[in-house]
Amino acid sequence: MLKLAFCIYVRPLLEFASLIWSPGYSYLIESIEKVQRRFTKQIPGLIISYQERLKRLNISSLELRRLHSGLIQCFKIVFGYVDIHCDDYFEFHCESATRGHSFKLRKRL
Repeated sequence: MLKLAFCIYVRPLLEFASLIWSPGYSYLIESIEKVQRRFTKQIPGLIISYQERLKRLNISSLELRRLHSGLIQCFKIVFGYVDIHCDDYFEFHCESATRGHSFKLRKRL
């Protein structure tokens, strides 16, 4: 019941517009992750490491969820599922014609 309440009410607040404000410094990532860490620590019967608590509760870390949503947004931009042009943000880069694929991206400078 507590996990469901956390996933419905708290986690959306922590993830709102995370593509815009996602932190790059480790101390900021840890301060956001600390909210979920503190919540999972309060659940009775789960006196184990944070990673084990996440596995038992079947939830992923907030950092991984931000990375996942960023990759999904990048996919949508590259393949035209959103009204944002890929050329504004990325350039396709293929170092070798014999290996890999043609969708290697590089940030446009």
